[in-house]
Amino acid sequence: MLKPWEGPEKLLSELTQAEDYRDKHIAHLPKIIKAIHGSGYCQGQGKQQELLENHYAEYLSLVLPRLVYDNPRVRVRSRRPASQGSAAKAMQHAINRWVRDTHYYDHLQAVAQDLLMGFGISMVVSEPSPFFERNEEYDIRLPRVYRIDQSRFVLDPLATTWADAKWYGHSVIVDKNTLLQEAEEHPEEYDRAAIEQLNGMQIEDIPERQGRESGLERDELLVYEIWAPGEELKDGQGPEKGYNGVVYTVIKGAGESGDDQKWIRKPFEYYGPASGRYVMHGAYRVPGSPWPLSPMQMVKAQVEELDAHVKASSRSARKYKRIIMVGSSEIAKKIKNTEHDLVVTVPTFTKDEVHSVEIGGLTDQMVQYLAIARDRLDRNSGINDAQRGNVTGTGTATENSIASDASTVRLSYLKQRFAQGVIEELKAIGWHMYHDERVIMPLGEEGAEAMGVDGDAFYAGGVGAEERAAGLSYNDLELEIEPFSLERTSDPLYQRNVAMFAQFVLGALPAAQAAPAAVMKIFNLYGQSLNLPDAGEIIDELSAAFGQVPDAGMPGTDPAAAAGGGPAVPPMTRSIGAGLGAAMGAG
Repeated sequence: MLKPWEGPEKLLSELTQAEDYRDKHIAHLPKIIKAIHGSGYCQGQGKQQELLENHYAEYLSLVLPRLVYDNPRVRVRSRRPASQGSAAKAMQHAINRWVRDTHYYDHLQAVAQDLLMGFGISMVVSEPSPFFERNEEYDIRLPRVYRIDQSRFVLDPLATTWADAKWYGHSVIVDKNTLLQEAEEHPEEYDRAAIEQLNGMQIEDIPERQGRESGLERDELLVYEIWAPGEELKDGQGPEKGYNGVVYTVIKGAGESGDDQKWIRKPFEYYGPASGRYVMHGAYRVPGSPWPLSPMQMVKAQVEELDAHVKASSRSARKYKRIIMVGSSEIAKKIKNTEHDLVVTVPTFTKDEVHSVEIGGLTDQMVQYLAIARDRLDRNSGINDAQRGNVTGTGTATENSIASDASTVRLSYLKQRFAQGVIEELKAIGWHMYHDERVIMPLGEEGAEAMGVDGDAFYAGGVGAEERAAGLSYNDLELEIEPFSLERTSDPLYQRNVAMFAQFVLGALPAAQAAPAAVMKIFNLYGQSLNLPDAGEIIDELSAAFGQVPDAGMPGTDPAAAAGGGPAVPPMTRSIGAGLGAAMGAG
């Protein structure tokens, strides 16, 4: 356990060890990044790491669009549909609205690329909403997710898995003047005197800025925020009120020489889910280590081996020469008139004697080994000609089917691992939406129609006394991503799938009269298999029409409330009030 009353020295000592251990796991990243962009991206960079057989770039361009091509579509259900059905419905529309409004796809593309090269880190926080003007009366909030660079993330150096780490953290560059301003506005939280003693960094002090102009000074500081789960402050509010763990703020190497380290900011409680501030996106687990293994790391040796032989073959090909040796100057003159070949006369030859000599070039052994090396790399990375779009016709239908199935299994696993990380992010976002009463957002036309609201519909967070008394919890909500919603569907295929779905549903509707529950499940499975993002809502409307679910989408129609056995309407569907609506410009 970290002891804030003892000062930051112990934490800073662990931080140094944590960074050294982390750097060993990301030492490959600069080389892979430069190999991907080569020398054509930035003059003077990437030439030494340039790969003629650029497998990294090929793998990234083929796999990244298969992991994430579009915003995910989220479905939210409750383990207690009778008393929490409307809350789940409102949460579903709020998260899907948030996904669109925040351009979530851009973030997912970045962390998916991180996953393929090393590992991805996301941080979910609550910030002032960018969609409403801030005023003194209302502090309207909205969850936000950040990508954390691999070189900025740290965790407990003694952890053997992600879950058993004692602390997690990240660093961020902050202007010294910004910190001083925060200290002036919140003197009870910050140590202004300690901040004033801090010395700004130079550009070359930050790894990702190395190689740029040196000697520049911006009076910036590298600030670390460390989250320690399970810890509580002596006079803190604790998990019962949504505060899980403690956040410590330190600056590595801060202060003048000989001075004791001080907290530049008092430790504070973290308001958020018990799972924490961070989400790790990793491909493969390594026993005994919290750091995952990426697909590109796995084949690093094979990539370098193939590239070495490709470069050797390229050098041999450039040195290829064919020399024609003759014994007559007249014959030499005739042959010299032809292009490409060098002709020399040899005095010892007879006048009619002609010989051709080839020097350099590729040997049969070189060509054969290149084929072996490529095949080995393709086999280990799971990339084949079918994925590249190259159909040579040399393989049989059975061979192509087996190769395609094996590649699909590998890719499906990566999709599942990435989707699980996205779900963890969305769960953290949903936690803030559910618990934080400052979260307010419009649901749009689609949400208003689905919730049965005449006019503008707003989602409002917060948990009331009635919900607590009824034992309703965010943990009762189940969140999932609709299958294939992250992936690409071509326009012709989408149109065909819509037609197939409509024909199937309309043809099976008569059977729904006899067994509505079973038919609705079949409809749902069929819609998912066709990758139709709106199929779920269509099924929900059909289910409601056949009386299979309570009218949970209509505020105020909660069956438990009607029977007098539960809360009326969960807080996320309550009216935001005329005063608040006016303050937000809603009416």
